[in-house]
Amino acid sequence: MAKSALVITSYETHKARTAERLVELESPGEHYSPQRKKPKGKPDWLRKPRYSERWKTRFDGVWGLLLADEVQKIKNHRTGLSAALRCQNMPKIVRR
Repeated sequence: MAKSALVITSYETHKARTAERLVELESPGEHYSPQRKKPKGKPDWLRKPRYSERWKTRFDGVWGLLLADEVQKIKNHRTGLSAALRCQNMPKIVRR
């Protein structure tokens, strides 16, 4: 049904309305013993906690085509915007 629709929006609006960022703790990290503090009172870490990030969407395969203007905003695959668009599995992406 939506494959015949035309949606014109900004990247950020599309990301905010269609994608969800999931952050998971991979390792909890380790404090110095005895615990040390940085100058602003924040704890100093021996090993910082590590987090993994992934994106999910409920719109997987809904749209058949993405026309992308200002493609430099989605070329970097490490950004959330690029990940949010890739997780929607659009069969065709046209970059201009």
